[in-house]
Amino acid sequence: ITPENIALHNLQISKRQNDKPRSNVATVTTDFSVQNVLMQMGCRLLTLQGFSITTIRRWVMRCYGCATVSDDMGRLFCPSCGNSTLVKAGVKIDKSGRVRYRMPYKKIFNNRGTKYSIPLPRGGRNNNDLKLREDVV
Repeated sequence: ITPENIALHNLQISKRQNDKPRSNVATVTTDFSVQNVLMQMGCRLLTLQGFSITTIRRWVMRCYGCATVSDDMGRLFCPSCGNSTLVKAGVKIDKSGRVRYRMPYKKIFNNRGTKYSIPLPRGGRNNNDLKLREDVV
């Protein structure tokens, strides 16, 4: 794409997308991760061959115990039930605004305490006790 033929490419892409331009500034990229960020920001997007993403992808933490969704990716415990049952789940938002969650189905969950008993807390200054709930932290 050169400055002489950018208008031609812009016209072809706007015919394919059938949407009104949101701004006078556009970004030209073929990288899908950059396209995802640009679509989340609401910026106008141009691609070279016309291959662009159709859905926005995000990540959230979802509890597999109570199905609560948390946007805070640094959480270790569920804000609703308090268990350490949060897993990283993908979120797809399509053009119509429909939200779909994708849970990892092959995730091996923590089976600690099912075969052997959980050790008693030792206490003291330099202990390595298990943190089973958020209120223990």
